[in-house]
Amino acid sequence: MSTSPSRLLPVLAAVLVSSSLALAQQSAPAQAPAPAPDPHANEVPPPKNPPRVVTPGPSVGAPPSDAIVLFDGKDLSNWVSEKDGKSPAPGPWRTAR
Repeated sequence: MSTSPSRLLPVLAAVLVSSSLALAQQSAPAQAPAPAPDPHANEVPPPKNPPRVVTPGPSVGAPPSDAIVLFDGKDLSNWVSEKDGKSPAPGPWRTAR
């Protein structure tokens, strides 16, 4: 029995459509449920060393308790030379008293 290609084409199309519809109706394979999230995963641990308490200066304009005052308007004794790391740094300017 000989079948012409023009008669076979609709039959092949029908088979392909019906098989693709049958595959589309199959349910997805069952997956294991996701594990419960860890409630501690996003917690931030407390600091190992608590931060130091900084108290404000005794008057307005005074430095806070943790400040390193480099220039108080009088002298350069808190400055260090970049060349040898010794104090005080000689500056090309004079401080007025």
